Amino acid sequence: MNTSLIIVIHSLIFLLSFSVLLFSYLILRRIVVENQEKRFREKYREIEKDILRIITFPEQDRAEEVARKYKLHPDVLTRVLVNYVEQIEGAAKEELKKIFDSALKDKCLKDIYSRRQVKRLRVAHLFVIFSGRADTGHILKLLNDRPVVKLVAINALSRIPTSQTIAYI
Repeated sequence: MNTSLIIVIHSLIFLLSFSVLLFSYLILRRIVVENQEKRFREKYREIEKDILRIITFPEQDRAEEVARKYKLHPDVLTRVLVNYVEQIEGAAKEELKKIFDSALKDKCLKDIYSRRQVKRLRVAHLFVIFSGRADTGHILKLLNDRPVVKLVAINALSRIPTSQTIAYI
């Protein structure tokens, strides 16, 4: 056989095997992502059901129980809380803030010092939604960050009307 023909055959075999491996990886990755999305939706529905019970019957103090139960699923819990806290007012909103304080606040305080800007931006956004006077010190730390995070931190501070926050704004 000719040397150039052997090189072409080996190249084709390599390309075929690489294509098969790449296609297999894409199929397996899609399966994994679909399973993750399915588990996320199931957990979301479960958390949503418990949150709706809390909103419907706020006199029963179940916020701590729900916070403990779903503390290991911070992404799903955050999504549910954000979706509901902006739509309700009154005692039910305070219950959602209790859940945030119990289950997510410690993680958010760690994420303030994260190297990833996305995490710091998410924390700043969560403090905009769930912030209170006690959170002012944590939000002030975000003012030394990049402009996008700084803007969200200023937005969070503007929702807490005190003389200290107005001085920083």
